[in-house]
Amino acid sequence: MMERLTTEKPPTLTELEFHPLAEFFPLMTEDELAELAADIKKNGLLEPITLYQNRIIDGRNRYRACRKAGVEITQTDTYDGSDPAAFVASRNLHRRHLTREQRNELLAKLLKANPERSDRATAKLAGASDKTATSVRKGLEARSEIPHVEQRSDSKGRKQPARKRSGDRPKHILARETTKKTEPVAAAPPISEPPKAGPISEATRAATEGRSRPLLTGVVKDSAASGFANALHTGSEGDLARVLEDLHRVLKDEKKKIASVPREQRIAVARGVLDALGVTIEDLKPIPSRLQPTEAVEEEAAQAPTGASG
Repeated sequence: MMERLTTEKPPTLTELEFHPLAEFFPLMTEDELAELAADIKKNGLLEPITLYQNRIIDGRNRYRACRKAGVEITQTDTYDGSDPAAFVASRNLHRRHLTREQRNELLAKLLKANPERSDRATAKLAGASDKTATSVRKGLEARSEIPHVEQRSDSKGRKQPARKRSGDRPKHILARETTKKTEPVAAAPPISEPPKAGPISEATRAATEGRSRPLLTGVVKDSAASGFANALHTGSEGDLARVLEDLHRVLKDEKKKIASVPREQRIAVARGVLDALGVTIEDLKPIPSRLQPTEAVEEEAAQAPTGASG
């Protein structure tokens, strides 16, 4: 982009206004402005303020600092090029440390100012990625904030279709895609029936309870997981309770591996499991030793008098 600037004597300070395009970037904070004013008061205004349509398009902070320092502006530059939005972006981007939200706002302002500029060219002006510019454009188009355009201009001003037709694609890419379409598609392998829910084998039970080899095989673990899913959707309450016990033994056997998971994640998972089981922390506290209801009835009956003495 060719910058076209001319130098002239500015209007008085009170006559200078800000151009809307200058609002692409945020103003300095009061502390930053005070530092700039002190520097200008000491060293003078080193970089001229630029006007466009008789309003400030670049240099709002320098203008504010001059007024704060009481320094007179003796000359200004005037931009008379064809892309003032791109001029503002190129002048200010290297001076600022923008957050992701501010960079997205800048992309939106650039696209609103010139929807025909390509996403790649817009991204380059804002110092963002092409994908981010495309995402911002789609959002603006969906909200009808900018129109859909059939042609866009690249960074050199060349017009390109917004969406390439198949005829515009390189021949070697089209040939490869055509070959892929004509290749026979292999038949999908048959889907095997999931294992039905049911009690695990005695060998597996012995392994989980420590009476045999303590390490579960992958087949057993897969069977326990798939059995849980099957029982959850189709099994009875008894099946589900039995499979839950099997899963508990699987987790117990893999205790060392599970311990490698960060503690915060394990706590989050434990809370989720408790919530799914309908169990609270209070339920986990030790229950005081007491007689079972049937035992209490039997003891009460034993202590009761058997009848009147004759």
